[in-house]
This record gives sequence, C-alpha cells and structure tokens, in this order.
Amino acid sequence: MVWLPALRWALTALVLAGAGWALAEPLAEAMQKSHVWSLPWLTVAAGAYLVGVAFSAWYWHIVLRALGQRPRLWTLVRAYYIGHLGKYVPGKALVVVIRAALVRSEAVQVTPAVVAVFYETLTCMASGALLGLLVLLWLDSWPPVGGWVAVLVLAVLFPVIPGVFNAAVRWLTRPFAGPDCDSWARLHYGHLLVGLLLCAVSWVLWGGSAWAVLRGCSEQQLPIPAEWTLLCRCVAAVSLATVAGFVIPTPAGLGTREWVLMELLAPTVGQASAALTAVLVRVTWIVAEILVAGVLWLWPAKSHAAPPVPAGCGERAPAESQSAALSSMPSQESEP
Repeated sequence: MVWLPALRWALTALVLAGAGWALAEPLAEAMQKSHVWSLPWLTVAAGAYLVGVAFSAWYWHIVLRALGQRPRLWTLVRAYYIGHLGKYVPGKALVVVIRAALVRSEAVQVTPAVVAVFYETLTCMASGALLGLLVLLWLDSWPPVGGWVAVLVLAVLFPVIPGVFNAAVRWLTRPFAGPDCDSWARLHYGHLLVGLLLCAVSWVLWGGSAWAVLRGCSEQQLPIPAEWTLLCRCVAAVSLATVAGFVIPTPAGLGTREWVLMELLAPTVGQASAALTAVLVRVTWIVAEILVAGVLWLWPAKSHAAPPVPAGCGERAPAESQSAALSSMPSQESEP
C-alpha cells in the first residue's frame, strides 16, 4: 500500500517532535551545569553494550542450530553486528535483510535464517520486558509511566506464551516466505527459556552501559548500596525504554526510547541528568555500532565469504525468489 511509507514517516516525525519537546528543557538545564565528561567511563559503556549484543547473537546462533543450520561463527557474528545498523532505517526490515544475506551460505538457508531473526527478536524483547518489570517491582518502585509499562509488558510477552510463540513467528514470517515458513517455525520451548536467560544477560549489560554513561557525566559519588540500586534502576529503565522503542515503529525507537528512559531515571537522578544520560546512551551506542560494523565489514576474511545456496540444499523455494522476498519483508525490528 502506497500510503504506508507516508504514514510511517509521519508517525516518526510526530514521535520525534514530541520527544524533542519533552527533552528540550531538561537538556537545556543539564547543559547549564558543569559536567565531567569521562572518556574512560564512556568507553566502558560502549564495551558493555557491545558485549551485551554478543549474548543476543549467541541466542541467534542457538536458534539457527536448532533449525538445522550450521553457520560459521565468524560469519554469524559479522552478520549480527552489521545487521544492527539496519534498525536506523524506517520500517526496520533492513535488519532482517542484512543478517539473512550475510549469514546465508551453503550451510545456512535463507528461510530458517529469517525465521531465526524473528525468534531472537521476540525472545529478546520479552526478556527485557519481564526483567524490567521484575526489577521495578523488586525496587518497590512504580514510575509515573507505570500504566504504559504494564501495557508494553503485556504486549511483548503475549507472542512468547507457549502455544502462541511458534504461531506468532509463522504469522510474522508468512507474508514473505509463504507456507514454507511453517516447516521451520517450530522451535522447542526449552530454547525459549535459554533465550530468555541469555537475553537477560544482554539487558543487564546494557543497563550497566547506561549506568557507566551516568557515572561518566557526573561528579557525584554514591555509597556502594546506592550505586547498586542505581545500577538496577538503569537495567529496568533501559529494558523497558528499549521495549517501548520496539513497539512504537520509529527507527531504532528513536525519541521513544529517550523519553521513556528519562522518565524512568528522573525520580532517582533528576530530570536534567536523566535527559542527558538518555541522549548520551544513544550517541555512545551508535558510535560503538558504527565502529564495530565498519571493522567487521572491512575485515579481510576471504575464506568466510558466503557461497550461494545450492538448488538442492533443501529449500522449498528457489534462492532467487527468496532473495526477492527479503526485499519486501514487513516492518519488524531486531534489537535494542
């Protein structure tokens, strides 16, 4: 439908305008204060983020193996990290396109590679929603946006309910893979549990990244118990803010994630520091993603190039038709 791209751009502009309006005053207040911009802390934040991404990539590898695929480890890591940049394109389908194209080889077929991306995405978002909610409840804190938090958690957890999980992936995949996806979207629920745990590690590291950013632009030193509480709050805030950005279809949750992160951190660190942290987290992660993706893209690893999928490799549709289908996939996001 020709009006969908226009609607997507209009929604993106509306969300960005609203988030910009909400962040403008706190950011102006933050810039009037003196901050210590600590490069070591920001480097720690970037490192924690990239290591967290590795745990999600690990789960993608597990899903591919469960679907009978045998990706080379280097090829998979390269595809996952480079594919992360696709989330900044409106529609977010480019994440799936890049990852499936780069991991595709004589040992990895296109359809299961795409199905695995959807499994990893839904599991990661469900893990973040559940972990964020549990941490907030453990901290005896229910933020002003608590009602929205509950709606987001329910919306993201529903697709991974046993009995719904495989059906949800089949429904999401069928528009571009046809009935062929039905034979692949049959993951065992034991893999779902493994994915929830692995992705929880990712969310803890991403929350730690936000905590490092906060420490890197603040002179205030807190006692150990208070730092631990702040770290837990950062984990919950990053998890729920990223889930919100996943549900609201803007590129990489741009605007949505910053606003929710600010609202969840503000009761603890103040509106100005929360707004500054939300923006710096975005900038730090983007820089880390670009640098790593650039290195992986240029890495001279000729032996890891993915050969074409042979016609008799078990595909139920020609490789050419599946490649064309990738370019017309529905809008879905993979990652924080």
